[in-house]
Amino acid sequence: MISKACEKDIDRIMAIIAETVAEMKRVNNHQWDDTYPTRGVFLADIEKGNLFAYRESDGNLLGFVCLDTHQPEEYVGAAWKTPEKCLVIHRTAVAMNARGQGIGKQLMQYAETLASEMNIQAIRSDTYSTNQAMNIAFQSLGYQFTGHINFLGRPLQFNCYEKLLK
Repeated sequence: MISKACEKDIDRIMAIIAETVAEMKRVNNHQWDDTYPTRGVFLADIEKGNLFAYRESDGNLLGFVCLDTHQPEEYVGAAWKTPEKCLVIHRTAVAMNARGQGIGKQLMQYAETLASEMNIQAIRSDTYSTNQAMNIAFQSLGYQFTGHINFLGRPLQFNCYEKLLK
C-alpha cells in the first residue's frame, strides 16, 4: 500500500495539499499556505525518490510522506538526543476524506521501517506549534519533544520531535 510516488501522482498530491491548506486555515494553523509546499517541491521529492505514497488497492492515492536524511540547518537549535545521522520526515498529509482510518499512522510506521532498513536509529521531524493534529500525532507515536526552532519565515515557532528506534 505504500510505494514511491511518481510524476503522474502530482495532481492528486496537489489536490490533497489544497484541501489540507484549507483545513489548516480553518483551524488557524498557518504552517502551509499558497506559497509552500509547491508543486516544484513535490516534483523534486519525486525525482530524488524521497516521496512515498499510500494507495488503496485500486491505486487511488490517499496520503504521502517525504523521507530522507537531510536535516534543515534550522535543526541546529534543537536539543537532539542522538548522533547526527537520522531519517527526517519533511512533509506528510492524508486526504480529508480518508482521515481517521490510520493512514497517517501507517505512513509514520513506514518511516520507522525505512529507517531500520537504512540502519538509522532515529527519526526527526518538526511541525508548527499551532498544528495540533501533528503535535498530538507525534506524541502519540512515541516521539519526544526536543525544542523549538524558527522556520520558513513563519511568525510562530516550530516544535521539534525525535524518536529513537530500538
